[in-house]
Formats: sequence, structure tokens, C-alpha cells
Amino acid sequence: MRRVREARGYSQAQLSDRLAELGHTIPTIGVRRIENLGRGVSVDDLIALALALRVSPTSLLVPQPGGGWSVVDREITGHPDPVSPRRVCRWLTADTPLDPAFPSIAEVTRFRARSAVCDDHLGEILAAAGPIGEFEEKIAVAQGDVYPADEA
Repeated sequence: MRRVREARGYSQAQLSDRLAELGHTIPTIGVRRIENLGRGVSVDDLIALALALRVSPTSLLVPQPGGGWSVVDREITGHPDPVSPRRVCRWLTADTPLDPAFPSIAEVTRFRARSAVCDDHLGEILAAAGPIGEFEEKIAVAQGDVYPADEA
């Protein structure tokens, strides 16, 4: 969050003031503690912070390179293994499941159908799409989007 705040040119006090203007109070000390990982963030806090900083909430959840997380795999709450920021970002944006690490086309399609939140009909469309063709799967694999399913 610090990276985004500083890029906006806000001090911690100015961000606190901006939040108050939006009707969500986080005192300057609270902003400081959030940035230093000494205070948790509720969903309401996350939404208010994203609105105040004019960014997507997802951009506040996944630190960017240079922001202290870089490309090093890290532990995330509730997941048994360290994961890369890229995998977390793709999961948070409903692009690919977090598990397995190398999902098949079918797993990605099911995940996207279950995770459709921005379009009321997207889940129905993906579910009705049926199996993805061999050509599309080869393209997805070549682009590194998914990995072919293991043969049983």
C-alpha cells in the first residue's frame, strides 16, 4: 500500500484525511500500522483504501516487484505451500485456481465458471462451452496459461 500511496503523492495523514472524506475512518497511526504489517485490514478497510487511492483492491493485496515481495514465493494464510505473487494475482483475479500449481484446461474452465462474479452470465457461458479444443489447449499451454492434464 505504501508504494501506491507514495505514487499518488499522499502522506499517511493525507490518506487518512481522504478516507475520512469517504466516510471511513482510519487514523494516521492506523495507516502507518497497516503499512508496517502491524494492523490487519477488514474488507471494508480494503475497499475504502482502494477507493481513496483510486486503484483496484487486488492491487493492494498483491505486492508488486520492488515492493518487498518481488518474485520470491511466500506463504499466504490458509495455503500449505509458498506461492508466487503471480499465482496469487491470477487467483485473486479469477484467472486460474491457486491449486493445483499446474491446472489443466478443464480445471481452469471450472474455476472460472465457479468464480464468475463480474458478469451474471459468464458462469453459464463457460459451463456451456464444453470441452476446449486441442488447438486452444496447445495455445494456452504454449503461452504458459495452463499445463496439460496428466494422463490417467
